[in-house]
Amino acid sequence: GENGSNRTNVTTKQRAPSSWVWQYFDKVPTNEPDRYNVTCKVCRDVKNMKKPKNYKWQKNDGTGTMSRHLRSEHGLGLEGEEGSSGGGQAQLHGYASDIPGIGMPFVYNRDRMITEFGKFIIADELPFSFSESPNYEYFNRVALQPQYRRVSRNTLKRHTQEAYYAYRSYLMEMFRTYDGRVSLNSDTWTSTYGEPFVCVVVHWIDDDWLL
Repeated sequence: GENGSNRTNVTTKQRAPSSWVWQYFDKVPTNEPDRYNVTCKVCRDVKNMKKPKNYKWQKNDGTGTMSRHLRSEHGLGLEGEEGSSGGGQAQLHGYASDIPGIGMPFVYNRDRMITEFGKFIIADELPFSFSESPNYEYFNRVALQPQYRRVSRNTLKRHTQEAYYAYRSYLMEMFRTYDGRVSLNSDTWTSTYGEPFVCVVVHWIDDDWLL
């Protein structure tokens, strides 16, 4: 060096950036070292396919096959780089890929929207007729989802009842095989519309020790 001192230059190996495809694939280890089964989350979670696309993948393999699947089947790819599998903060095109906490392509599903809408109506103690508001429809179409169309109160009520019975069946099956104790509490309360209710609350600890 300039002052006669000895200097050692240390070069650190940079980890290669992870491919952009992994936000759309689940990677499950197999019994073989560094080998995985990978499943397309878009096929499984967004399109609800019974047999989502899956591959066998091992460490240091490329991701070209997976990126081609995303591009051809779901319209997903890197902006300006057809078929590229580079990492970093690449801009994806084809779907909205920046949904907070999800990172998945968004596909509007009217049936799911109505079911979730029913949960919102129940939780906030709103009348089913709220769904027929033209002002609410306008707000959704202009600010949130252009495909939104007004939902009739009877349709919303039917979807809400179906969701209730489905979850009721799930709880019945769960408690049928539950090997433990439960704590039951009951109370009476009145809704904001003056309707009296008897409420039953159950507490229990599941097999994973979660309350």
